[in-house]
Amino acid sequence: MLDILAGENVSFTGDGASDNTTVSDVGGTHVGFTNSGGLSTVEVVDGVNIIQVSANEIRVNYTLIDGGTLTMTGGGGTDDILINSGVPAFTGLSLDYETVQALPALTIGSGGLSVNASTGGITVSGAIAVTGASATLTAAGSMAVDANITAAGVSLTGAGITLGAFAINGGSQPVALDGQTGTVSLSGAVTTTSSVSITADNVAIGASVTGPTGITIQPDTLTQTIQLNNAGAGLNLTSAELDLLSAASGAVTIGASGGTGAVSIGGSGALALGGGATDYNLTLRGGAVTFTNGITLSSSRTFTFNTGAITGSGATDVTSTSGTLALNTTGAVTMLADVSNFGASTLSGGAVNVSNPTSLTVTGAVTAASAFTLTTTGANTDITVSGGAITGTGADISLNATRQIIISQDVTTNGTGSITLSGNTGTGARNITIDATRTVSTVNGSLTLDADRGVGIAGIFSGVSVAGTVSVTGTGTLSVAGRGGNTSGANAGVIVQSGGDLIGGTTGTMTVSGIGGANGLTGNYGVRVTGSGSTITSGGANVQVTGTAGGTGASSGNHGVSLNAAGAITAGGAGTVTVQGTGGAGTGGSNAGVFVGTTSATITSNGGAVNVTGIAGAGTSTAIDLSDATASITTATSGGAMTLIGDSMSIVGTVSANGSSTVTLRQNTNGNTITLGAADSAGVLGLTDAELDQVSGGTIAIGNTNTGSITIGSAALTQGAKTFVFTTGGGITIGANSFTTTGNVTLTADSDANGTGAITTGAGVVGAGTLTVSAAAGIALNTTATTLSAVNSTSGNISITESNSVDIAALTTLAGNGSITFATTSGSITTSGAINAHGAGTISLTAGGGGIRSRSARE
Repeated sequence: MLDILAGENVSFTGDGASDNTTVSDVGGTHVGFTNSGGLSTVEVVDGVNIIQVSANEIRVNYTLIDGGTLTMTGGGGTDDILINSGVPAFTGLSLDYETVQALPALTIGSGGLSVNASTGGITVSGAIAVTGASATLTAAGSMAVDANITAAGVSLTGAGITLGAFAINGGSQPVALDGQTGTVSLSGAVTTTSSVSITADNVAIGASVTGPTGITIQPDTLTQTIQLNNAGAGLNLTSAELDLLSAASGAVTIGASGGTGAVSIGGSGALALGGGATDYNLTLRGGAVTFTNGITLSSSRTFTFNTGAITGSGATDVTSTSGTLALNTTGAVTMLADVSNFGASTLSGGAVNVSNPTSLTVTGAVTAASAFTLTTTGANTDITVSGGAITGTGADISLNATRQIIISQDVTTNGTGSITLSGNTGTGARNITIDATRTVSTVNGSLTLDADRGVGIAGIFSGVSVAGTVSVTGTGTLSVAGRGGNTSGANAGVIVQSGGDLIGGTTGTMTVSGIGGANGLTGNYGVRVTGSGSTITSGGANVQVTGTAGGTGASSGNHGVSLNAAGAITAGGAGTVTVQGTGGAGTGGSNAGVFVGTTSATITSNGGAVNVTGIAGAGTSTAIDLSDATASITTATSGGAMTLIGDSMSIVGTVSANGSSTVTLRQNTNGNTITLGAADSAGVLGLTDAELDQVSGGTIAIGNTNTGSITIGSAALTQGAKTFVFTTGGGITIGANSFTTTGNVTLTADSDANGTGAITTGAGVVGAGTLTVSAAAGIALNTTATTLSAVNSTSGNISITESNSVDIAALTTLAGNGSITFATTSGSITTSGAINAHGAGTISLTAGGGGIRSRSARE
């Protein structure tokens, strides 16, 4: 370093690229640098009013260097730098002074340009070209650009920036214009093949701004309002100004990160952006957003809101054909959109309600802290969740479509948040599909899948198709309803397949209801469960499944509720299982009400009761068809009672309850009869010996008060040690063949107490351990019982013939003059209870062998 006295003239000659020269304390001194060899670096510090006129010399107020890098740092006071024109090229130039009066035309190399005016402004008066490096101009005051700036990246910062009819070109690097709280006014073009950022509380755009990878226009003040084609104070961008922006592969971002200023849109008319060079994605950042008119973006573009609440205009707010809407909002949202996609969104504020006239695909992950609703309103429109999961953090989620809802990603919520998949006017969607491995679940909130509009719809589809998991894991209620399409076949109301699951909660009742399609082909099941691992079950809630098959004309094979290929309906905990199926209307037959088919298909429970009701369809059809040997209808070892209700049954598989529970088999239609030992026929529920062989439980109950009559012994029936209870509102007839069990048998005729039921006998014998008989209009029996009691409640006699020795626990007529006649053909009679004949009735006991050991008194 060399100190030079004021007034002296000093010259330096550089003779090589490695020369470095520092000049200090040169006030008023002329300093000349002669470039005979080319200077590497020259630094002038604390110098003012240095003048030099030689063409190859350098000076403050006029700086020249050829082939090197010049750094000039101002001292104090009112120092400024004025660089005149005619300067040769610099490798690099760094100026740090209070004020830079003017920058003339400059050519700068890889060292780049750095200009700092620490208290004043900067004026660019000549074209600046920086090759291979950036140009950075920073002013405490305002900045005026009156000539082109070209560099590999441009950064201009000042208290307001004015660009005249000139260009700023950042080449392949970003351009950053920071007007701070002032105004950035652009009459000239700004361009780069990278990105452009403009920061100012006010921005005026009069020429094109091109940043292919992105343009950011943001206020310096976070609370500054933003007006898009809306009159008013703030950062105001008109439709014409927005049309001057071009960010082909990126986005135009308007607003500051963390900005809280209100955003108003369209007060001066709708915005139609895009097309040609002005095509771009749009991102808004700020506070609450209010639409007066909408914004239209080009096809396939994305509109992202990183804002507060959004209040729509009542008309379409965002339009982008094949485009995407994304919401990262902190407040409630009500808006109408016309886009194809709903993108990745984080919804941390109030309820979000977006309606769309066309189909919507959720293409990114969505997280909602409050109620989130997507609705498509146009005819035949869908919602598809495919690009990311929808997750509610205790929030309600509603997806409503006029046609189909396809779940190819998880849709879940926790806490008391609910999920509804349905149609857009409170009626069901056309159909809902849950793909394999995908989950739709709530915890303590309700879960509703509604694909039943109440009327049939043309098309080929199942109303609800589940190959994934639909579940409630807590106390919420699961409700599923579907209706199949009316075109072609195999249109189930609800189908659970390929290992899919419908899982209800821990309390209350889950419901599954399906109606098959109305067409002339097969497979239009009401509810279908098929495939290994496919289940309808619960975590303890009661399970109620109701299926009504479709089919028309001569169609066949349309089951109300159909289980096949290891499909199962069950319930967890002590939950009960109730299944009701109605077969199809086609005359082709095989339209079972409830069909439990191949490969271990089952209806069962974990502890609760099982109730199955089948209503046969048209043609030759069976109400309850358990026609495969591996199929079953059971309750668990600790389970409850079982009831099978149907006017016809085919029992090839297993029907069982535990040893302390009752299995009830009865007709569905009041007044229909039951025959044991014969096949089903019109008005007759037939139960053969082979079918009864498949039935087990603590007690097997046949019929009820509404049974018309019961016939036992149309063919021989041998039932081991089972206990039976036969109940009818009419009479019981013992036919030509015997019914034998070593268990107990109860025969109750006239259970409706109308005084008409009798028990009559043919050649058949009722064999039992303990036989208990009651009727109103007379009892006539042939028995082989160890213990017997009989009661006739009105008129009529008791006449019983016993083959073996017997213990009479009670024989009683309660009205009229009914007599009692009891005889054994070969055994003794023991009377351990009362024998009472009412009125003038007589009592006759005859032992065919061994005598009568005791006898009750006659009344």
